[in-house]
Amino acid sequence: MISLGISIYPDKSKLEDDLEYIDLAAKYGTKRIFTNLLGLGGKSKDEIKAEFSARIDHVHKYNIEVIVDVAPY
Repeated sequence: MISLGISIYPDKSKLEDDLEYIDLAAKYGTKRIFTNLLGLGGKSKDEIKAEFSARIDHVHKYNIEVIVDVAPY
């Protein structure tokens, strides 16, 4: 069976747009979402954490798996 997935790049999109995209993806049966914590310079750690948490919490409402890429530094 094929599992559909999407990618979200927080450094290239707005939180509100991503939440709408997640809603649409869930409607069409998405099972996985890939995102990353790369290229988020210019924002405080608290801002990054708040926005990332909002996306992840929204994804989990649909029981979608999240895969995150991080830099090892």
